[in-house]
Amino acid sequence: MYEKIAIGCIPKQVPLKDALVTYIRTELSLIVDDFGDGSYVDVARKVSEAVAKGDYSRGIVICRTGAGTAMAANKVPGAYAVHCRDAEEARNSRGINNSNILALNAMHEETAKEIVRVWLETPFPFEERYVPEFEKVRNME
Repeated sequence: MYEKIAIGCIPKQVPLKDALVTYIRTELSLIVDDFGDGSYVDVARKVSEAVAKGDYSRGIVICRTGAGTAMAANKVPGAYAVHCRDAEEARNSRGINNSNILALNAMHEETAKEIVRVWLETPFPFEERYVPEFEKVRNME
């Protein structure tokens, strides 16, 4: 598991973000810093820049659809954001694609917790054959 997580959201998703902050701290015993709320673009940029700089191991961003924050986050070099709607997508996005930003949409709190747990617990790579593909993506920056 990674040690330091950044998280932010749009204003309407503050209750979900707050629940995830508590969950990550108490149930997963990880350090998580709350980057607050704001426009999906601004929040995604702040979280992604912090992860890309290496100040945080991974980041979580939340908006209504998950798509907007993922799109904005992926504009930051070194940010590899994915929008996951279930635990299997989260698992594969880590083990195969080495995502470091998780974009969530408005969803039930328990579903979000499961996605976050699986995403944070999944190492990269599942198999060595995925490393060269990730390096190709990194070299596109």
